[in-house]
Amino acid sequence: GPITGLTYAEATERRMYAAKKLAAYGISGYSPLRTKGYLANEKKIGDCYEQYALSSQKGITERDRYDCRTSDVVLFDFVNCTVASVGSCIELGWADAYRNPIVTVMDLATDEALRTNPHDHAMVRAVSGYIVPTLDEGLEIVRAILLP
Repeated sequence: GPITGLTYAEATERRMYAAKKLAAYGISGYSPLRTKGYLANEKKIGDCYEQYALSSQKGITERDRYDCRTSDVVLFDFVNCTVASVGSCIELGWADAYRNPIVTVMDLATDEALRTNPHDHAMVRAVSGYIVPTLDEGLEIVRAILLP
């Protein structure tokens, strides 16, 4: 889900929650913000920081692509998004290209006129193997995919 424009706490809260829930089942969850505690004092996280190798344009791209390629399942959390996350959309494409199962957390409005989430798009819906409205439901699907 989104990172740019959020505080570090806003960007990590749901990710840490998800990682803890998955860890209870013996599943390792990776956040794109792991090892990036140096961003904790940013009032709003920018799209990149060239002074940090892992947060430079190349660093973000290389590691996020690697994560999408090597993960068994990729979980996207688009709850309460008001601005499209360009990075997440690229990661959706990578996950799909690598044929990793995609679990997307996003409330879908039944009436197209009521759709307000910028990720509620035909291509996002098409590549998502599963779309559920809550993070807990998404985590349950991840667990069901990975565990016998």
